[in-house]
Amino acid sequence: MRGRFTHWMRCNLSMQGYQGLSDDERKELGLALRLSPALCLIGMTLGVVLESPAILFGMAATAALGGFVMDKHPFDLIWDRGLRRLSGRPSLPPTPPPRRFACQVASVWLVALAAAYLAGADTLGLVLGVPLLLVATVVTTTNWCVPSLIHGLLGRWRLRSSAA
Repeated sequence: MRGRFTHWMRCNLSMQGYQGLSDDERKELGLALRLSPALCLIGMTLGVVLESPAILFGMAATAALGGFVMDKHPFDLIWDRGLRRLSGRPSLPPTPPPRRFACQVASVWLVALAAAYLAGADTLGLVLGVPLLLVATVVTTTNWCVPSLIHGLLGRWRLRSSAA
């Protein structure tokens, strides 16, 4: 059973771009790598439940910083500068391209969601919000990231297109 779990974690974290981690590093960082998605899930859930454009725009800004600007998601700094020291665990590595892509997708999705609520389109807000919360719940609970998977598939498609 332990071998299956290790293989599963290796695959999920590799999908997000963390290929260079040893099994020991995966074990030490597995929960730490879920901190940012968990905090994002909490913020996004509050934004959807409260139908709050302000919270959702704030979450979009955080996602945009993690996807386009910083080498780590801003919430990763909570781990690196605080919780890591309390736990004695290592610092998180820089965010790899598949996970950055996930943040980029989330930032656009959150802007659209916030705009829907701002325009009073509550039904559209739910149509956009529920799938976003489901995707965030999956990555938070399993480290399996749908946008990172899409990033990998797009990369393979680009390679095939350029080889043809």
